[in-house]
Amino acid sequence: MTTVTTGARTGGALAVETLVSAGVEVVFGLHGAHVEAIFQSCVDAGVRIVDTRHEAAAGHAAEGYARVGRRLGVAIATAGPGFTNIVTSMANAAVDRTPVLYVIGAAPLDYPESNCLQSGIDQLAVAAPIVKWAHRVARTADVARLVAQAIRVATAAPTGPVYLEIPINVMNGTAEVPAFPAQRMAQPAPASVESIRQILQVLGEAARPLILAGGPVYHGGGEGALVGLAERLGIPVFADFEALGALPCSHPCSVARSGNCHASNRGTSPTSSLRSGCGSAGMRRASGRCCNRASFTSRSTLPRSADSVPSSWALSQIRPRRLLRFARLPMTRGSIAASG
Repeated sequence: MTTVTTGARTGGALAVETLVSAGVEVVFGLHGAHVEAIFQSCVDAGVRIVDTRHEAAAGHAAEGYARVGRRLGVAIATAGPGFTNIVTSMANAAVDRTPVLYVIGAAPLDYPESNCLQSGIDQLAVAAPIVKWAHRVARTADVARLVAQAIRVATAAPTGPVYLEIPINVMNGTAEVPAFPAQRMAQPAPASVESIRQILQVLGEAARPLILAGGPVYHGGGEGALVGLAERLGIPVFADFEALGALPCSHPCSVARSGNCHASNRGTSPTSSLRSGCGSAGMRRASGRCCNRASFTSRSTLPRSADSVPSSWALSQIRPRRLLRFARLPMTRGSIAASG
């Protein structure tokens, strides 16, 4: 990487300068006139550009890069059709809470409603309901600061995609501002002592506890802790798709993979294995994010009546309304205990 320069720089250079300070080494995108400055600055700074043939591929590649590497993914797309092509990956990253920074070009701010090239779409209005945070940069002098803020929001728990729109006049404009270093991907904060006490109390009272391991187990590097907990307490473990590999399927504590699991290797179907495990559980420890629609093979894998609800639920970084709507249970049933 080159050293940070001083003096007047383009908006594209300021954006890349901040990305480099956050440890970004690779970006994914498809070149367009509105993002030319940022592409050129990536070349100057030694940032690798994975130039795709479609913006959707760039967005999904940035997702995969972030998930596998446990780091921030960066996707770049031009205005108009470039933006609309990448929206699906934003939605996917939002559902999976994947930290991806989407840097999107836009028509110049000083020519509103003038039928400029690839204009006519309120991109910010489209992106805002999907992503964790969305903003349009209005001044070149603000580029570095807002890129740093976008990175901070994307990588803070719960992680998720963020959208930063940089109009072409802001991207190509110049400003003489000091460097604005961005934070690197932060490690998850440990659980509080009180939360741990609550979890231990629930575990002690549970007749048949089980663990539902989610994505943050992998993203936070908690594989060793998961194995240690399961082995020490003898608790069966179910893994969501994003936690696959956290506990090997051959491990004695591995019951099944929630959804399209390996339980069939033991002579039972994935759905029946999951039903039997959940149906007899006295407590469920959901470690990680919410179990989404792709996590289970059918709605019947979760209890449907209040009689089959466990006495306590310990959920970490989870959206209870999304989980409980599968079981159709009242929100008053269960307690939430935060943990790392």
